[in-house]
Amino acid sequence: MKKSMIVWVMNEMEMDKLMLRFGITEDDVEASETHLDGSIEYAISVEESEIPEIEKYQAAK
Repeated sequence: MKKSMIVWVMNEMEMDKLMLRFGITEDDVEASETHLDGSIEYAISVEESEIPEIEKYQAAK
């Protein structure tokens, strides 16, 4: 079952790496917002089982 989650990245290249690593497609990206500091917030739809792994990946960055 897919759930929505928010990921923060410093640039689009970092998001590309995250998408490749977790098999996220453009169709899974629900929205994005660029902040004044240049970071980008993405709302993505992913399998519920992948959320802890993505959160761990984000925390390590």
